Amino acid sequence: MDIWENSGTLKQLCRRDGLLGNCGVCDFRNVCGGCRARAYAYTGNINRWDPGCIRNNTVLHSSSLNLACKAHA
Repeated sequence: MDIWENSGTLKQLCRRDGLLGNCGVCDFRNVCGGCRARAYAYTGNINRWDPGCIRNNTVLHSSSLNLACKAHA
């Protein structure tokens, strides 16, 4: 129960007003909010945009290419 009530990270995940980039200005942020795990995996920040969102399709493609290049480097 302590984590549920006192975790700063969990509080960040529940708040939509701290979202950055496209997710922060998206009309659907209060319903969707994007995938915070994918945002963290791609950007290193749980509040950044979700590269897998269909509204970020071009960003997802370039991010995937960058990750693929890093994996083969």
